[in-house]
Amino acid sequence: MAAGRSTRFGPDDKRLAELNGEPLLMQLVRRLLPVFPPFRDQPRLSVVLRPEDVTLAASLPAGCLPLFAADADAGLGSSIASAVARVAGEQTWQPVSSLAVFLGDMPLIRTATLGPLLREQNSERIVRPEYQGKAGHPVLFGRRFWPDLMRLQGEDGARTVIQNYPGHLIRIATDDPGVITDIDTPQQLAAVQQQPAPLSAQ
Repeated sequence: MAAGRSTRFGPDDKRLAELNGEPLLMQLVRRLLPVFPPFRDQPRLSVVLRPEDVTLAASLPAGCLPLFAADADAGLGSSIASAVARVAGEQTWQPVSSLAVFLGDMPLIRTATLGPLLREQNSERIVRPEYQGKAGHPVLFGRRFWPDLMRLQGEDGARTVIQNYPGHLIRIATDDPGVITDIDTPQQLAAVQQQPAPLSAQ
C-alpha cells in the first residue's frame, strides 16, 4: 500500500525519500520481489498507488504490477478496498488463497520473517506478526475475508476486519522489529538510516 499522502512527512514525497541510498518504497519492493516472484508470467507483487502516480508506476521493477486506487484520497481503507476488488475480479488471480498487505513506509521488515507467516496462510485465516506483543505488518487475509476488505472506507485500514474475526486470527511471534517500524516523519527516517540493512531470507 503506497497511495497515501503522508502529510506528516512534510512537502516531499515520502515514497521517494532515500533510505541508505535508495528510495524508501523501492527498497521494500526490491526486497519483496524474490519472495513473491511472478508465477506463469503473472505478477504476484503489486504496489497500490494514486491515479496520478504514472511516473512512479513506470519506475517499478519488472515483475511488480502497479494498481491505481481511484479514491486513494479517501484513506487507507478505501485504497485497500479498491485494490482487493481489482485482484478479486481478475481471472488470472482466481487460484490465489491469500493477500499479504504491506505498508509502503515499513521498509525494514526482514524477508526471513515472512516464511513463518506464509506457511500459516490459507483462505480461512488472517495471519499477522507480533513483536514483543505488538501487532505488526504484513497482514495476510484469506480469500474468505476479501468481501469485507472490499467494503472498507476511510482511514482505518483493515482493523475492523481483523476485529470481526478473532477466531480466524493467527498471531506469529517474531524477533523482527521491522514489522512494527513505520516511517512517518523525516526524523524517523533519519533515525533508521543508522540501522543495519534487514536480513534477507536464506
